Amino acid sequence: MGQDEDNWAASLPDDLLVDILGRLAPRWLAVSRSVCKAWQATIDARRLLRTDRLPLRLGGIFMYFSFHKFPEFFSRPGTPITGKMDFLPSANKKRSEVQDHCNGLLLLQDEDAGIPKYVVNPATRHWDSLGNSPPIRVMGVEFSSDGYLAFDPMVSPHYEVFMIPYIPWMREGEHLDPSIEESEWPPATFILNVFSSRTHCWEPRSFHREGDALGTIAEMRAQGATSNEYTETHLGRSAKGVYFAWIYECKLQVLILDESCGKMKWMLKQDHNLVLPYHKSDQHGPWVLKDMNFNYFRHRIPTYMYRKEEAISDEDEFEWSSDDDRDIIANRDMAKEQCYDGDITILGFHPFKEIIFLLLVGLKTPLAYNYNSFKAEVLGKVKPTGYEYFMLPNDARTIEGFPYVPCWLEEIPSNTQSTKFAKKKTQSRSSS
Repeated sequence: MGQDEDNWAASLPDDLLVDILGRLAPRWLAVSRSVCKAWQATIDARRLLRTDRLPLRLGGIFMYFSFHKFPEFFSRPGTPITGKMDFLPSANKKRSEVQDHCNGLLLLQDEDAGIPKYVVNPATRHWDSLGNSPPIRVMGVEFSSDGYLAFDPMVSPHYEVFMIPYIPWMREGEHLDPSIEESEWPPATFILNVFSSRTHCWEPRSFHREGDALGTIAEMRAQGATSNEYTETHLGRSAKGVYFAWIYECKLQVLILDESCGKMKWMLKQDHNLVLPYHKSDQHGPWVLKDMNFNYFRHRIPTYMYRKEEAISDEDEFEWSSDDDRDIIANRDMAKEQCYDGDITILGFHPFKEIIFLLLVGLKTPLAYNYNSFKAEVLGKVKPTGYEYFMLPNDARTIEGFPYVPCWLEEIPSNTQSTKFAKKKTQSRSSS
């Protein structure tokens, strides 16, 4: 920037400059700090760029269990976040089921219909209602669809929800019209329903496929039917981009998407046996489960089931901590390691480090596993108090989860509906 432009930028009244800069997304606000020293001083003095409010730090892991009303939160003690969604209008009637998540926001679905209903920020307890999405028709046939949330506060304060149709599964003897079964998937042109927080309504949006189709609808359904049900897979973002991981018979593979040179291809990053350190079935760790669903059914269970898990506060107990930012050198002692022979669920990737979170299902033990150094940290136990009261068979006691990065921006979501709902509750209490 030249001296004249620099003097012009510095000559703007301070209050006017703050008003203008305060309307920028954090990404562009960070760029504005380099315009001139006056702008940098104003942004820093007025604390316009609040990086502590952005989703830049792992908060914990959301976990949901079969028949629990709300998702549980698994984290270090003292984290001011829970999965208690009792501020939603339907909280007293239905379970809060997470369909998707992105940069601190959760997409909750209707328990009965399986369609997106709310976008929620559990850190600030703000929420938006989405209304009903119109049905999606592909080649004249109504297809079921799942909702996916897109949100990046570094780029925009607005989020979008995309309804992506999926190929319907057919019972034996059932089939679609032959012309549809032989159609390409995905189609060359897709009309998707998209909800934008900018307009606060659903609208159709056209998308065009890049590259060749994966196959026909019939071929894609056949591939899904023959896939190995014992293979655990996960796709997600982590330290250096988009990663894909799969586990089969204690073998872990991790791939990263290479988007250089204008082309996309998967590059193998790790391929080794997943050998984990020996640990006791009752071993604790530095993280604890908030365990707040217990309060909703404690009156129905015996008092001997009231014992809660506690965290270990002495971090010297652990050989390695996933919170440690130092480089780790592989030093495996195979005599003290073993291959866990039970089911392993991939909870997700650490958003900022090359670490994958695993759940040893039988032991109800989450691990943080550094697949570069082969180090593993036992985070704690995720056994909700009184959960065995439900007497569910093992295959019905589903435990799922995902790493959560909190977003502390108060204005996201926009809270048009949540403000009205809060006022309505206040008025009803006053009248009573």
